Order: sequence, then structure tokens, then C-alpha cells
Amino acid sequence: GFAHLRNWRVPGKVRTTPRWATALVRALLVLTNQEVAR
Repeated sequence: GFAHLRNWRVPGKVRTTPRWATALVRALLVLTNQEVAR
């Protein structure tokens, strides 16, 4: 489920903004959980 993430270009905000990074990780976990539920 993380294969499509490789195409994403991670912005520099992830390195400077930990909160944004954690929010992104949480969103990804939710998406993966939904995929597994299917």
C-alpha cells in the first residue's frame, strides 16, 4: 500500500515541521487501515 507513496515528492516542510509530518503519518495509517478492512 506504500508503493504509490514513492511517486510523491516530499516537501521540505516535513523536515522543518514535525507536526505536519506526524499528521501525514496518521493520515497514511488511516488510509492503510481502510485498505486492509476491504
